[in-house]
Amino acid sequence: SAIENCRVPVIAAIHGVCVGGAVDLISACDIRICTYSAVFSILETKLGIVADMGTLQRLPNIISDTHLKQLALTSDFISGIKAKKINLVSSNHLTKKTLHKAAEKMANKIAGLPNIAVEGTKSTINFAKDHSVELGLEQIAKLNSELLLSDQTVAALEMVKKKHTS
Repeated sequence: SAIENCRVPVIAAIHGVCVGGAVDLISACDIRICTYSAVFSILETKLGIVADMGTLQRLPNIISDTHLKQLALTSDFISGIKAKKINLVSSNHLTKKTLHKAAEKMANKIAGLPNIAVEGTKSTINFAKDHSVELGLEQIAKLNSELLLSDQTVAALEMVKKKHTS
């Protein structure tokens, strides 16, 4: 759970074969992108065991129950194209090089945002997975009351104001 609990967003850039423990790993990442040629499988069932490092616990928050059960119960391989169709990944890329460029561009975009807002957004999304909407709203109200007073937020608001009034 270290990746899921990491305070900064983690982007998985997948190419080649992603099976077993690799699926466990990417299911803990915040954003997953891949090449068209990437292949994925929850292979443990075929091996006579049950996926045990987070795949079955995290994927229900990522893909539909039907897709998860089909993948886990059949141990079938799916392509990067199919992974995008079932929302396992958010985008496909033609080559490993373009995949890495896309991941770097996304990481730089996120890194350019106020880190307190990025960290707060990630923690709020993770909190919402395990709590009611009511508790989630209480959590975000408390968090934003603290963030609205921060120097980063004030500076970001000033920058947006200047950009839209110029």
